[in-house]
Amino acid sequence: MKTNCSLRVAAVFLVLWSPWVVADDSTAVNHITLHDYETYHLKSDGRYTYEDDVIDQVKTSQGISAIGEKSIAFRSPMQRLDILEAYTETPRGKKIPVGANEIRVQESPISVAAPTFSDIKVETIIFPALEVG
Repeated sequence: MKTNCSLRVAAVFLVLWSPWVVADDSTAVNHITLHDYETYHLKSDGRYTYEDDVIDQVKTSQGISAIGEKSIAFRSPMQRLDILEAYTETPRGKKIPVGANEIRVQESPISVAAPTFSDIKVETIIFPALEVG
């Protein structure tokens, strides 16, 4: 049975200024997930569509490193991965879309050690213009 897996990545990164964050404080919160909605649409023939809608807020420069990229693994012959929407949103509401050159497909690192898993691909989305508020 072929599985159809689509992913909606509407990951919005709000760059907001926060006076409470101290850059050299090791206990500082790097980023906050404001919401993360996962939805599965099941079809009667066993196929499904998965959507993930995430909004994260960057709080420190370490937060940029932590959430500046989103990687999604999938099995290429059995699944299809579609990035429906991905962007960075500024505090003023300006959306900066992720360009085609900021989405990369690579072999999964596990395929080097385990050739059985050579069909696993990893698609990485690199979010543009992230900055600490």
